[in-house]
Amino acid sequence: MDDVWGGERGRRVERALLRSMADGGDPHLAELAREVLDGRFSLREAAYSSAYAEILREKTAPLAEAWRNMSELDRADAVANAEQYERQLLEQCETAVEPAPPERGPREDEDFSERTYRL
Repeated sequence: MDDVWGGERGRRVERALLRSMADGGDPHLAELAREVLDGRFSLREAAYSSAYAEILREKTAPLAEAWRNMSELDRADAVANAEQYERQLLEQCETAVEPAPPERGPREDEDFSERTYRL
């Protein structure tokens, strides 16, 4: 797959995938996706958070195991299917109107400074 995760196109695909996760069947992944879409934290922050890192490991471990057990032909088919899905997502992203991201307020302790609490 091309470097789809870079630039504006990559961000649009990422958001489309997150919206799909938010509407999906797994409540933990849906919550994670909604948190990222709502701007509470980035996908990278979610991956490193204690709240979501274990969930992500649980969900991706079977995929990694399946990949390791695939034949070269099956891997080639999986890559072709992923590339086709990527193209479909990009087409959807090109025609979809992207909602504006929510305003992100200060994170916990971000607003703390010497000026915040003067005695």
